[in-house]
Amino acid sequence: MWLVVASSVSAETETGQFAAYAVGAQTCATILEAYQTSNQPNVLFEVSSWLSGYISGVNRLSDGTYDVTPVMNHSSLAVLTLRLCENNSDQLFETVVNALLGVFEPLRVTEESPGIQVGRDGQVMTLRQASIRLLQNELVAVGFLDAQSADGVVGPKTLGALLAWQKVNNRAETGTFDPLTILGLLQDQQ
Repeated sequence: MWLVVASSVSAETETGQFAAYAVGAQTCATILEAYQTSNQPNVLFEVSSWLSGYISGVNRLSDGTYDVTPVMNHSSLAVLTLRLCENNSDQLFETVVNALLGVFEPLRVTEESPGIQVGRDGQVMTLRQASIRLLQNELVAVGFLDAQSADGVVGPKTLGALLAWQKVNNRAETGTFDPLTILGLLQDQQ
């Protein structure tokens, strides 16, 4: 079953709104229902594909931006967005994604940076090296990592700091910069 719908939601430009299409034009409730009652891998693929296109468009249209999200694995980002939709069921999917990208703003990468796979215990994420450095700076800011260790490499000190932060904040102790950990670190700073 395809989730994409050919219709769009249009809005008046005088009010600062715009037309949203496909997955972005659906409410979170609609997407969650499809995810829970249909072929989950197909729905996840469709949501991930839409996210990739949306993020590419935001990257292209945002001055001084190479990448607006630290998470290069958009299926992981799709799962996070679906979780956020659970508390925002009446919102358009696009609205929730746009709000998430706003939270990610402190991790916006301004120039090309290589993707690096980081992970532990089989959970692997691909993040830009510049994003890793920015995330390490978040750990420095909350007192879990020394500033000299914010080098864009996830070594033993970063792993220890990340695990300690996750434990103190009652998060799953993944030891990696998974999307929920990234979101938590950023919210810790607000």
